[in-house]
Amino acid sequence: MARPIKKQAPGRKKQAQARKNLVEAARAMNALGINQGAAGNISLRIDNAMLITPSG
Repeated sequence: MARPIKKQAPGRKKQAQARKNLVEAARAMNALGINQGAAGNISLRIDNAMLITPSG
């Protein structure tokens, strides 16, 4: 008997896109000189979770 194909939870796709957007924003801020080195980080609330870039 064949196993059913596991579908990715809808929240995972949303979170993956949010992660990509967060990284793009951090890179753009670094390119503009807004957020250099250990000056800070960026956070994003998605549903009832937080995505936070590391500082340092």
